[in-house]
Amino acid sequence: GVTSVTVKLWGGGGGGCSPGNGGGGALVHATVAVKAGDALEVRVAGGGVSAGGGGASLVFVNGVQALVAAGGGGAGCDGCSGCEGTPQIGAGGGGGAVGGAGQDGTADNKYKTNSGGGTGGTANAGGSGGQQTNASAYSGCEVAGVAGQADVGGACTGGSQCKPGTSAKLELAATACPGNGGSGGGGAGRFGGGSGAAKYTYTGGGGGGGSSWAGPAATVVTSAGGQFDKPGGTGDPAWLGGAGEGGVGILKPFGAAPTAGKAGRVVVTL
Repeated sequence: GVTSVTVKLWGGGGGGCSPGNGGGGALVHATVAVKAGDALEVRVAGGGVSAGGGGASLVFVNGVQALVAAGGGGAGCDGCSGCEGTPQIGAGGGGGAVGGAGQDGTADNKYKTNSGGGTGGTANAGGSGGQQTNASAYSGCEVAGVAGQADVGGACTGGSQCKPGTSAKLELAATACPGNGGSGGGGAGRFGGGSGAAKYTYTGGGGGGGSSWAGPAATVVTSAGGQFDKPGGTGDPAWLGGAGEGGVGILKPFGAAPTAGKAGRVVVTL
């Protein structure tokens, strides 16, 4: 009978915004011990909407988590939809490899508004929310990012209402973020990344990537973290269709809308 299954998982990409790109999902390639009668459940990560954190791809055995491939963080949104002009400003961090941390999101400091990026989730704790240290002449909403938690990325926040949007949780990506002057959300994972800080209507920091994990029933073959918008494991022959890529941001003021992150991918071999 079957005593193990081989699984390759990619986490979901974070959504792009302006000007930064979302973070790419992580790859986890592992074998999982099983026996007759076990129930194997697979969940494929969703990609984050504009600024939203990506979901994580997961495997459960008899209802217990066995593998987690982290999602990437969402990008922050500046106040004129792409004034900065480079995709590394306010960018989301990539999901981290097993045993490591997710990549930190980057700051957007235009006009000295100083909206920091969220940090990546680690093997033991959620990432920290980005710090807001506005030194500009502009008043209005100034909000720190939200910390990640077990399974959950920090919620994107800020914008005209100066309040959080949705969070990436387990396989579900974030689906609603504040927009201009809002931050990027943290990617989901074993522990989620923190979201960026925000200063309405000027800048938003990127969210950190989540962390990946393998339980005691799993033996890791290889794992690779995302690097900014690039997912881990793009050289693997099972990687198809841009799985886990971070969304593309706007590089010109009020240009085409940013794109969502790509959904993850799971391949199971008996």
